[in-house]
Amino acid sequence: MASASVLLGVEMVRRELGGGEVAVVVDVIRASTTIITALRMGAASVIPSSSIREAFKLREIHGDAVLSGERGGVKIKGFHVDNSPTEVSSSDIKGRSLVITTTHGTRLIKAAMERTDKVLVGGLINRAACSKLAYELAEMNGVDVKVVIPRSTIGICIEDLYAAGLILKSLGDLGVGCRGDLAGIALVMAGVDIEEMRGIIRESTSATIVKGIGHEDDVDYCLKLDEVDLIPASKGLELKAVTL
Repeated sequence: MASASVLLGVEMVRRELGGGEVAVVVDVIRASTTIITALRMGAASVIPSSSIREAFKLREIHGDAVLSGERGGVKIKGFHVDNSPTEVSSSDIKGRSLVITTTHGTRLIKAAMERTDKVLVGGLINRAACSKLAYELAEMNGVDVKVVIPRSTIGICIEDLYAAGLILKSLGDLGVGCRGDLAGIALVMAGVDIEEMRGIIRESTSATIVKGIGHEDDVDYCLKLDEVDLIPASKGLELKAVTL
């Protein structure tokens, strides 16, 4: 039977991934939710990029791709849209690829892609579906699940650890055991009522930054639970939609 644990940040991913595990990358506000939304709106694929320069080069390769991204929460000059699920949902994305680079999330996704070919993108918005697919892949391949969250400038973002806890709880309901201190803390957090936690997260560092640049609507969108049954899954260097 598979087990599940939490990895924090790029260095931990590079150190502890590499055995073909299922990696579920969670960056609730906002990279995960933006990527999920792009595929939900009909994007052909999402291509994560570690840097702004790389993103522009990828745009040259994928001629009609939409550029999405931010640094420190602020939209990158020359990009079509911010790292914003609400902006992406109203953009002309259908049938096109989205090239995205963000402060934390896309670096984490790319690091995971370098270590395993089974990378999923999870958030609150697709928690149930993502948990189910992670379980199925782990059982099918006889591997463990690693829920990967960013190491931010403040350490750990509360919304990411909470979402990780909800995913771990769903996996636990399917018989997957959880290991490690971070997983234990995340599971305790998962016991907090979603409405109470939404109130706490709305006052968090991540939410405050996003609200400060005029995207309070993004915060509310990112905190929806189990709204979609779509999971971004790695295929080579891209993320493609899998629907359960």
